[in-house]
Amino acid sequence: MSVELDDHALGVAHRFTSEEAKAAGRKGGAKVSLDRAHMAAIGRRGGKVSPSVQAQDVESASGDLAVEEPARGEAEAHPC
Repeated sequence: MSVELDDHALGVAHRFTSEEAKAAGRKGGAKVSLDRAHMAAIGRRGGKVSPSVQAQDVESASGDLAVEEPARGEAEAHPC
């Protein structure tokens, strides 16, 4: 029985640089945005999201590190 290894397992797969990855993302985004029906569907789904979820998304996107309060009865972990 033979086992075939893919390029990743063999260590010969292409590794994207950050510039190549950015270019690929821009290219893919430009292609997807041409599909007007798809973009409209995304917009409709976003408009149906509850305001509390939207607020959470804004907070997480702002780059601020939110400190979560421990739940009632839950002991706060202290590094000793």
